[in-house]
Amino acid sequence: DLARERWNKDKDWIHTGEMLRSIRQDMTIQMIRNAFTVEVCEYCTNTSLLVGDFKVFDQCSSHLEELYADSTVIGTSSNASNLLGYRLLYLTLQGNRLAVSDFL
Repeated sequence: DLARERWNKDKDWIHTGEMLRSIRQDMTIQMIRNAFTVEVCEYCTNTSLLVGDFKVFDQCSSHLEELYADSTVIGTSSNASNLLGYRLLYLTLQGNRLAVSDFL
């Protein structure tokens, strides 16, 4: 919630992005894969796309793709189809045929 508040208040992507990166890193190190992980990654994916930070978008959307495919992750959101569509479009625009093939 603090990262969302910071973003909504200041629209400071550098600070907000660092906060989200830190949260994602902590969850990865602690091997946390749950609804909160999905929520953080979805927020990070949407916000990074909004500001045009495609490196972060690629990292977060790739992680989301894994989370959505993992049947043990509880709380997969209703945003999954939209975010996976964004990922497919991104991979296509990057010309990464192998990644698109793997995605499909």
